[in-house]
Amino acid sequence: LRSNNEKDGTSSSSSLRVAAAATTKVPIDSRSVEERRLNRIVTETGEDAWGVDAVEVWLLENDNSGRLIRQNGGYWRNPDMVTDEFLSRLEDESNPMFVPAEPLLVGVDLPGHLWAEIEGPGGGSGAGGAFDLSGRGGTIFGGASKRGGT
Repeated sequence: LRSNNEKDGTSSSSSLRVAAAATTKVPIDSRSVEERRLNRIVTETGEDAWGVDAVEVWLLENDNSGRLIRQNGGYWRNPDMVTDEFLSRLEDESNPMFVPAEPLLVGVDLPGHLWAEIEGPGGGSGAGGAFDLSGRGGTIFGGASKRGGT
């Protein structure tokens, strides 16, 4: 891919450099636009929330199965948090002990229990509304609840 300069008879390899630069492998993010968008939102939310170590997004399937699905791209962990063997089992797919996020029924495991609390009996918001933690002596914001004279 050399070209000859007609004026002075010298050759140039600039075409070769351009071709080499065009074939350089650039890592491609194979996630869908929706996954990248969700991951960006979850990451920004986690980074902007003081004291948050991780964020997960679970959605209820709309097929009346009552299953919760952790969305692809819907996970973020604070990079300052030290990864131990247990976190590695949840995050590192190359770990032989890796445990992928499986669909859950409402009321099962932590995401399912939290979903059930928010939905409350008979659907809709729980007795005190979504994220009311007054039964635990506080609110989602960490302060003491104002209900019941506390």
